[in-house]
Amino acid sequence: MSLTLYILDYLGELKSQRKSFKQRQKEHDENVMKTIIRLKKRNPLKDGLICTARKPWVTVGIRNVDYKRARHFPVDLSAFCKILEIDHVRMVVKCEPFVKMGQITRVTVPMNLAPAVVPELDNLTVGGLINGSGLEGGSHLHGLFPTLLSLMR
Repeated sequence: MSLTLYILDYLGELKSQRKSFKQRQKEHDENVMKTIIRLKKRNPLKDGLICTARKPWVTVGIRNVDYKRARHFPVDLSAFCKILEIDHVRMVVKCEPFVKMGQITRVTVPMNLAPAVVPELDNLTVGGLINGSGLEGGSHLHGLFPTLLSLMR
């Protein structure tokens, strides 16, 4: 099952990479609007706290996520998984929060670029590393992942 999910994930990456920057940005903007519409439907008095509607099996950690089902307002962010742009001059990757580190590495290495800080697990997402302080990987030269915003040659 893991192999099947990996292959499907990889094929999704290839499909996304074939799209132009304009198309990926357009899809991003559409997904942002869908998220805004979903958030506007929330009644703070009735719906409780906002949480991501990420499926429990789509996770790197072992924490039980049942708390999300009890009086929380789920917002599905799974569509935010694309690399939007790679700026070769500034060496910056513009991506969405559910982009995995392996995805970034697979795209940048053929360009003779690589992130200066690469966590041990390529399934860790950019958003997760930023929110979790990037403790899964760090560099004595560049610090933890959240402090690093550019690529190195």
